[in-house]
Amino acid sequence: MTGVITKQQISSMIIEEYRYFFDLRFDTLTIDLIRPFELLTEAINLFCQYANINKKAELFFNYGNQGVLHSPNINIQYEISSAIHIHYNNCIFFNIYLSSKYDHRMQIAMYLEELAHCYMNIEDEILVKKVVSTMYPLVNYNEHADQYELTE
Repeated sequence: MTGVITKQQISSMIIEEYRYFFDLRFDTLTIDLIRPFELLTEAINLFCQYANINKKAELFFNYGNQGVLHSPNINIQYEISSAIHIHYNNCIFFNIYLSSKYDHRMQIAMYLEELAHCYMNIEDEILVKKVVSTMYPLVNYNEHADQYELTE
């Protein structure tokens, strides 16, 4: 595929009343990355059915473990050392490259997990996985293996 997709195109896939609360931090993307963003917006729309969204968060995307935060007052280079996605201080960092290697249902679960960390203020990793598996019945959380499992 050739071409680009814009932030406005991705934002338009989010339920209109919630768009403001998800500050997508990119300008344009190559069209070949559309699928991970379709899954992200599916996760966001599902998440909004369960959560009281009352704050705005910044969502950063990188294709690898490094990126740059841009704001009017500061630019910060960052590196994510051992996680696919991470939530920190009202910001969510998504590694599109690593997550796109997983089954689409697992990708949605991973997106939901970071959204729950951010918007529901859940810090506990076990609790957040239980919440995600309650919201998204296509995965179960296996507490003994400490991982999601796909449902049939």
